[in-house]
Amino acid sequence: MMMGPDLPNIPLFVASFRGWKQLQTVEERLNSANEISGILVIDPGLFVSSPQFGSIKATGSWALWGLIACLRQATGFLKAVSTNPLEYAI
Repeated sequence: MMMGPDLPNIPLFVASFRGWKQLQTVEERLNSANEISGILVIDPGLFVSSPQFGSIKATGSWALWGLIACLRQATGFLKAVSTNPLEYAI
């Protein structure tokens, strides 16, 4: 039995400086790991995201932009909430 709200999974993005050299290899690795939402390999510049994040495939300088777009989508629903506890005391 589960009580409380059903919370969504926290997206997990993997980034490495060096790694696989082919986009197809990165895509295969992503598909074999259901818990990962995206993989970025900076050198040579490869990015692949899961279907949850649009199945983006990007190479070169667009690889980093692909990760940025996914991070924006993953955090877009968050709202900044700020309260002042002193206001409750007055």
